[in-house]
Amino acid sequence: MAGVVFDSIAGKPLAGAVVQVAIPDSPSAPRTATTDTLGRYRIGELSAGRVIVGFYHDALTELGLDAPMRSVELTAGVATTVDLAIPSSAAIRELRCGVSEPYAQGMLVGIMRDAQTRRAVAGAKLAVHWRAFALDSGDYRVVTERRPATIEADGAFLVCHLPTDVPLDLAVTAPGHRSVDGTVVNVPVMGIGRLEVQLSDTALTTGTAIIRGTVKRESGKAVTSGRVDIKALARDVPIQDGQFVASNVPSGTWVAQARVIGVEPQDVLVTAAESAVTTAVITVGNGPQRLDAVTVVGKPDRTLRVLDDVLRRSRVGMGTTFLPGHPALRSALTIADVMREARGFRQISRDKVTVAGRGGHDCGSVWVYVDDVRMAGGFETVDASVTPREVLAIETWPDIRLAPVQYHRSAPPPSSGPTRRGYGAPPPEPAPCALVLVWTRRRF
Repeated sequence: MAGVVFDSIAGKPLAGAVVQVAIPDSPSAPRTATTDTLGRYRIGELSAGRVIVGFYHDALTELGLDAPMRSVELTAGVATTVDLAIPSSAAIRELRCGVSEPYAQGMLVGIMRDAQTRRAVAGAKLAVHWRAFALDSGDYRVVTERRPATIEADGAFLVCHLPTDVPLDLAVTAPGHRSVDGTVVNVPVMGIGRLEVQLSDTALTTGTAIIRGTVKRESGKAVTSGRVDIKALARDVPIQDGQFVASNVPSGTWVAQARVIGVEPQDVLVTAAESAVTTAVITVGNGPQRLDAVTVVGKPDRTLRVLDDVLRRSRVGMGTTFLPGHPALRSALTIADVMREARGFRQISRDKVTVAGRGGHDCGSVWVYVDDVRMAGGFETVDASVTPREVLAIETWPDIRLAPVQYHRSAPPPSSGPTRRGYGAPPPEPAPCALVLVWTRRRF
């Protein structure tokens, strides 16, 4: 029997995998072979019949997977090829993390152990965080998204629902150990990142490890001068002609930060081994960071167009604007209830709203539009057809003179046609003194 073991996550053959072939219900030990650098294995002198084939590798432990097994029927005198593989990224992510949002399809797995004893560290915590934009009541703001890790008893950890192909901040803490903190995580586009963290004891300030590295720019040119800082050890070393050397470092995982004048500092994760030289490459920008022009290409939907118009009018209007997430919208039972929070408006009853008029008298001629269609019955008609849950935004103008010009229409004149005997023409509708625009989430 022969074949290849493939790592579907890394997209290459899996070297060092231990392949086992066992006979069901047999007390004899399984036959084993280890894959070479091309992922190939071969096991000879097997008897005909049904066998169970599987493999083991540390990558399976990191991913939280059991060894894949296959049942194979062997025929005497026939060479059998059995290829094995780690499952696909999508299958593993769905198995370990469940369903994720389209913008957070990433997963981070790995092992966290004590650098000296190689055992799991009790009380260790690991989290990944990053900056994101949030839209809150019409205003964009920067928020910090955070995902804590699930850590098993053997030190294996899992972090789900991460963005891919963007810099992520790692924060690792444990009692009696030095922390690991820096922008050092980047989950690849395929969706699964792997990481090994070795925590060093806080009692150790020096060791026998050496970190030797190169600092270069994105263009490939060596950085002539600067500093490399290992903050957890309060130690920095100079960069000379693109090279740096940090000696007498305790074994463990450290964040090394390159600081070069005129460019943004750059972090890199380095795991130093006792009595060994570990190499690292740090790449910094070519020059001062510039913000590139961003062009958004696409056709905005109705919701975006409405909100864009509402926000534009709110910058110059004197009324109150209620956007998604506003407390008044969340707590209101009717549209008229929202008017309690509107500047210049008063809610008289469940479906009657007025504004303060000239001479201290209230004006009840408040015109209400829903999706740009005027409601003849005012709030009574609105509350019968729209609920606060359906509202996208509400704009209010307590003075019609300050409202958008397209709404400065007076009431239509009374009909000039014939009237029934005993009945005159209906009285003219009073001119509006205030305006309320209600926009819904409905699609047209």
